[in-house]
Amino acid sequence: MITGFNTDVDYDGRVFHVQTEDKGRGNPVIESLVYSRGEIVAARNTAYDEFNESADYSEDEVMTRMERQHQALIREILNGKFESEGPKPFGHNIISNRSLDEVVAQFLVDNPVPEEEPEPA
Repeated sequence: MITGFNTDVDYDGRVFHVQTEDKGRGNPVIESLVYSRGEIVAARNTAYDEFNESADYSEDEVMTRMERQHQALIREILNGKFESEGPKPFGHNIISNRSLDEVVAQFLVDNPVPEEEPEPA
């Protein structure tokens, strides 16, 4: 039995839930559903009949395909695809009035360099 993926994605104050599962070898379909506020806002189904019947079939490959589809939907959410006004323009969430020095300083605060451990004597 192949387990699926469930991920909550926060986009601009709205939470989307992405659920991906394999319907099994008897119904070779990878199904992903995107929920928001209790409603299904998107569905994606990918059949894998030919792969299911081939000698190359493996559960690892089905998992890889599931994860690829799941991550693609997460990227679409983070790119604004499911906004009521449609996707926002590229860079909408990175444009600011801060100077480059301020951006770099904030990056360094948010991403500290781990201290190296001293080598044993």
